[in-house]
Amino acid sequence: MDLTMKELRLHTLRGDIQQIGMESTYNKNGIRNILEKRYVNGTEIPVTQAEFDSVLDEEYKKIEAWRLKQPKTEGATRADLWNRANENANLFFNLWERWQDEQQYEDINDYLKHLQQTFPEAYAITKRPFGIKCKADDGNIHLTVKRSGNKIKLCGQHI
Repeated sequence: MDLTMKELRLHTLRGDIQQIGMESTYNKNGIRNILEKRYVNGTEIPVTQAEFDSVLDEEYKKIEAWRLKQPKTEGATRADLWNRANENANLFFNLWERWQDEQQYEDINDYLKHLQQTFPEAYAITKRPFGIKCKADDGNIHLTVKRSGNKIKLCGQHI
């Protein structure tokens, strides 16, 4: 794929907008303040103000959509965590099942690290019952997998 220098500059602008938007909480104006001088007037291959505005509008819509899909890392309530647990019940069930087979060989803390990708609020993991303890704004919750006969279920208990 061949790009002109101008196309490459616009492509780089898109990447910079995405990086700032995904690694920070800057709003659209914050991103504009960081990048506008660099791209509109500050280079040998300047981007016009209209091009900058168009790319920023387009990319910021993508950033907003991405941010809405991210799990809450601040301000999560026990109800939020319970809802997220139910949305990810198969994750708990699969890890519980694996733990039943591999507990002699694997470190339980590796399971915690894996669950923290979905539950950054998790601060501890328990073996019996298998689950995680999470810190929420309105208290803590213990999310566990329990077996009852030939069924397993997800449980949540305020702690």
